[in-house]
Amino acid sequence: MLSEVLEELRNNFHLKKNHLMILKLLLAEACTADEICERTTIPKGRIYNLLNELISMRLIEREQSVPAIYSMKNPNDTILNFLKYAFSKEVQKQTRVIAMLEEKAKFERIEMIITNEAYDYEQIALIMEAKWLKTIHRELSISWFIQPRDENEFWKVRQEINKRRRASTTPKKDISILKYRAYADVYKDKPIEQIMTKEALEAYANIIRDLYGKKAVKQWAKDVIEGLEKHKNVKLYILDTPSSMFNTFISDKAVLYILISKGEITGIKLIGNRAVDLYEKYFEELRAKTKPIQEYLKLML
Repeated sequence: MLSEVLEELRNNFHLKKNHLMILKLLLAEACTADEICERTTIPKGRIYNLLNELISMRLIEREQSVPAIYSMKNPNDTILNFLKYAFSKEVQKQTRVIAMLEEKAKFERIEMIITNEAYDYEQIALIMEAKWLKTIHRELSISWFIQPRDENEFWKVRQEINKRRRASTTPKKDISILKYRAYADVYKDKPIEQIMTKEALEAYANIIRDLYGKKAVKQWAKDVIEGLEKHKNVKLYILDTPSSMFNTFISDKAVLYILISKGEITGIKLIGNRAVDLYEKYFEELRAKTKPIQEYLKLML
């Protein structure tokens, strides 16, 4: 039963696969870092970051012994405390936004978006009208820059993405192609910065491998690196941990973000300099924790 609960935590609270392996092991017994590495095959170079993340999330404890022993005591209480902690962190992240909404008279306009297609069209309009764009991708969402340039190949890959995970918005071909073309135009010369998760990049590389074979992954990685060299205006960054519950698009005129919960869409568009400034600062805080995508792609060559 607790294993199923942990799976739910991973799906809904951005835990990594390695986090889950550690937690399942510590459910059974307390272990040292070396023992965890041995039983999970997690490299020693990564284990302490993962353990510290779980400690900061209050899911495990570390005993001050030599060597240190890690445990998950009172699992039920621990998981409840984690849920309270996770909820509190999300509330803190959105406090400033809520305050802004309460003072909506200070904005030119605030729009609520409640359907998938409406959100897609708002996103296309934002992309087309923007002088510059900064994007924070949630979970497995990826930059469209790393997807195929040929429309037929793009749709082939997009269909596979739609099979493996719920698309952020509508999976319809006509709207997907419209978004594809809007992005293709904006990538040509406008300043673009996008943050994705490492998990999303790896999941997309697996799709390329499954569709076209192992050699295609190397060629794809090479093509993206060359594309970024050609398009100096585009900068893609990788964050090792999930960044947000929201897909967030920041332009010079507005901020558009979307929350998906149990298949339901809640989107908000904030128009005004104050909103843009606020979210730009949030973007820069996240970007400071990232690495350029090229560092990860070179490992695939």
